[in-house]
Amino acid sequence: MGYRDVIVPLALGLLLIFKGGIFIHPDTGSYKRKKKNIKVAGFILLGIALVYTIITFKTKTCITC
Repeated sequence: MGYRDVIVPLALGLLLIFKGGIFIHPDTGSYKRKKKNIKVAGFILLGIALVYTIITFKTKTCITC
């Protein structure tokens, strides 16, 4: 697992958080709910990127591994 594995969920998470509204049509009835769900998915992806970063950092700096 390298730092390239971190970039994918990080980029998608940031895209969903800041530009998540581009994936749904604004005329739908539940636009705000869908936009909130997309933003939550973005935060989940950011959490996954953080976990990947911690794992990658630990394995690269581990002396006894």
